[in-house]
Amino acid sequence: MIDFGIFEILNITDEIKTQIINGESSIEIRKEAIKEGYKPLVVDGIRKVIQGYTTIEELNKKLLFI
Repeated sequence: MIDFGIFEILNITDEIKTQIINGESSIEIRKEAIKEGYKPLVVDGIRKVIQGYTTIEELNKKLLFI
C-alpha cells in the first residue's frame, strides 16, 4: 500500500483578506475562494480515487474524521 495525503490549500488573496477583516461569513469567504480556484479537500480525495490510489470507501472513512 502506498501512503499519500489529501490536501486543500487556501491562498489568502487581497479579496479574501478583505473579507476576513470585514468579518464576512465563512460561507462568503468560501464562495470567493472557489471563484478564485480553491479546491476543497474532498475534491483532491476524489481525484486520488479516480487515479486509483485509493477507494471511495477508504476516502469516506478518512473524511469522516475531519
